Amino acid sequence: MGPETSKQAETGARAEEMARYGITCIPIDNFYYRQFHYTSLKDAVAQAMRDKAQAQQSPAD
Repeated sequence: MGPETSKQAETGARAEEMARYGITCIPIDNFYYRQFHYTSLKDAVAQAMRDKAQAQQSPAD
């Protein structure tokens, strides 16, 4: 069994198990900013804006 066929079998088995138990899977977006990750772009942008504002207020060394 080649890698593509193996992957298809794994996906099929996963789908069958999910159907058996009534489980659904919903893909979500992840946004990464520095070492943080967010599921909301709004939250990631808000943190980036706070960091930028703080950097502009800090005296240059």
